[in-house]
Amino acid sequence: MTGWTKYLILMVLSAPLLGWAGWHAYGGSRDQLLAAAPPADAGEPDAKAHKDTVAAAAEARLLTRGVVLFEPAPPQLVEAAAKEAARATADRTGELLDLQSFLAGRGEFVGPHKDRWAAHYRAQRGAREKSAALVRRKDSLPAVLAPSEAQREVRNFLLELKEFREADWADLAAATNWELEVRARLVVAEYAWAEGKYTAALRRPTAGAGGEWDELKAALPEVRGGADAAVRLEGDALRDTTFKVHPDAAREVEEARKRRNEWENREKLFSLPLNAPWGVAPDRLAGLLDDVTRLYDRLKPNDPGRVFIRQKLQDFCAAYIPPKLRLDPDVVFGFRDGKARLEPRGQVSVTYADDKKAYLSPDPDGVNEHNFLTKLPNVTEVGIPGSGLRPGNLKATAASTAAYRYFEARKAIADGSWTPAAVDRLVSACEEFHKDAKKDFNPDNARAIMNAIPELTTRPDGAGPAQIVTRLDALAAAMRRQPTELFAPPAR
Repeated sequence: MTGWTKYLILMVLSAPLLGWAGWHAYGGSRDQLLAAAPPADAGEPDAKAHKDTVAAAAEARLLTRGVVLFEPAPPQLVEAAAKEAARATADRTGELLDLQSFLAGRGEFVGPHKDRWAAHYRAQRGAREKSAALVRRKDSLPAVLAPSEAQREVRNFLLELKEFREADWADLAAATNWELEVRARLVVAEYAWAEGKYTAALRRPTAGAGGEWDELKAALPEVRGGADAAVRLEGDALRDTTFKVHPDAAREVEEARKRRNEWENREKLFSLPLNAPWGVAPDRLAGLLDDVTRLYDRLKPNDPGRVFIRQKLQDFCAAYIPPKLRLDPDVVFGFRDGKARLEPRGQVSVTYADDKKAYLSPDPDGVNEHNFLTKLPNVTEVGIPGSGLRPGNLKATAASTAAYRYFEARKAIADGSWTPAAVDRLVSACEEFHKDAKKDFNPDNARAIMNAIPELTTRPDGAGPAQIVTRLDALAAAMRRQPTELFAPPAR
């Protein structure tokens, strides 16, 4: 085989390989150029990327030069395909020289392809600058924001993000991570705002009505919706198996999810069924307190909502077991034919010092048949229109005695001291009221008499029987089912 034939065969075999290597070196140099910061007007470039790109461009240029110079002596025998490959590879040398010149620090594009390189550079540089601006904005978001302010921040950021996504060279995966992080971070900021309102509302003596409480109640559904949107966005993004959530975005979304779950329990305080005690039937009381206990257990140990629940339970018990029952409408006004003579309470008067008169009250704490001798000085007579008797002839009925004994026992339970033991003592006091009744009174119907007495109240629903014994039994049983901590007197 002649020498030129060997050269020809070698040329045919090596030219495509050298062309392929040159082209990929060019492609690699181009990508690295656009990934590295140019030295002239965009600050200091990435040193390693710059060095690697310069080396790759020089190597690629040497490869293409080798293809061009490796021309066999008899040019007429060079295969047309190999010759075309050599020419195409040589054309790349201009671009590589252009790149190498720029990377060497000349600071501007030169050569036949300068316009194309300049356009690529401007687009990539714009994307890089916009990326940096979005990151700065993301990292400068306030830690506490009212819902209206947070929603405005979300809208403005998404508008900027949309512009970035539509540009050339935009990193779409990074954009999705930024959106995730911003949405979740703003949700956390909203919950931080809510935390302040929550603490202030629960510390107020009238917590649960007006002011911060109503403002918080109105805002939380919107905040919860923002948290749900962030979680949904993460789920949608992860459907793309090639997408990876950035650790910062994942951390913010997880924090938003935790806050949302925590506040889901807190929101139930708004509808805590403890504000209308008299609307709760005795047979539903145990279930209601079970629900309250479950909510209490779901709150963190240091959550002020726990103190609020204990306060509301104390208020609930105080209203569910009212402080006073109404005294009997009738009183015993002497005896006739050996039987008690009943007269309407409102018509019975008590004459005391200097002929002053006081009429009997249905209030156990007012002037009544149980205490008129101690509340009024120098009592001389009790009377009704047209008749008067000695004070000793004024007596209480069995129902009135029961109501008064209840009032005396109920006073022993101070505000904020409702416990199972306190309720048990009140139950015992009510069961023993018949000891003060007249001797022929049947103690077996004591419960029926007590349950039939109405509460002393101006509330329309308080006009009927209070069923006080049934209520006491239900409350005592329901309280015993709950943890002791739930009825620990809260600090006020």
